[in-house]
Amino acid sequence: MLLLGSLLLLGGCGNNTRSKQSDGLERYVAESGAVLSPEAGGGSRAEGEWSIVISAVASGRMEHAEALLAAVQNQGGLPGAYIDERTTGLVIAYGRYTGADDKSAKQDLDRIRGMSINDTRPYVGAFIAPPSGDSLKGSDPQFDLRNVKARFGDRAMYTLQIGVYGADDLRDPTPEEISEYRRAAEKAVAELREQGEQAFYYHAAMRSMVTVGVFSRDDHDGSVMPPMESSALKEARKKFPNNTLNGMGIRETVRTEQGKAQRIQRSQLVEIPKR
Repeated sequence: MLLLGSLLLLGGCGNNTRSKQSDGLERYVAESGAVLSPEAGGGSRAEGEWSIVISAVASGRMEHAEALLAAVQNQGGLPGAYIDERTTGLVIAYGRYTGADDKSAKQDLDRIRGMSINDTRPYVGAFIAPPSGDSLKGSDPQFDLRNVKARFGDRAMYTLQIGVYGADDLRDPTPEEISEYRRAAEKAVAELREQGEQAFYYHAAMRSMVTVGVFSRDDHDGSVMPPMESSALKEARKKFPNNTLNGMGIRETVRTEQGKAQRIQRSQLVEIPKR
């Protein structure tokens, strides 16, 4: 049952009565919440093959990946799933396809997202991932979050995500829409740079993220509650309190001592990818 519990956390638990907006938000969180890179870095797939990413392995440890894979294969209804190693860590993946427009990929993705296990939909956050990060590079490398570690070294651990550009529903965006999202993200970064902000963009498979700042472990200590944060990070959060979707606030439901409450999603500290 422990493995099944882990399985249901892959893309966020839910039931079939949830709104399309909630499912869409989960898909957004699955891809951008931890700056999950959909690029491939070797692993079990042949060069040039696309795949469906089921989940990232949060710990990055192979033993955890193997346990999660067993749950997905044996209890989660996907015996063909496998572990894939990417530049940002391990993921549970499914399938091998020629591209995002591969008919089989689209059919498998729809089937996987729609799977229900114990009245939950654990794979609603699944998405089709390209074979390499080359197609996800932007027009200005110095502002690409993938290049931050190369410039600042391994001390560069975190950045503050303040915006996302992408579809706000369950519909997969068209290639033209994806290009527009990327242009919008890069424009936002350019405007922030003109204002003196240390801003970056990150292009994922179906959406793009905007972040500000480069922070080290010294800026954020999550081993204590509440987490200890540096004055620089606190100032960044104060200046950019919210995480937006296409320039608009993301309304979310949170649990409080008084019960459920609505709020605008806050800016999120996320890990900087290795490349």
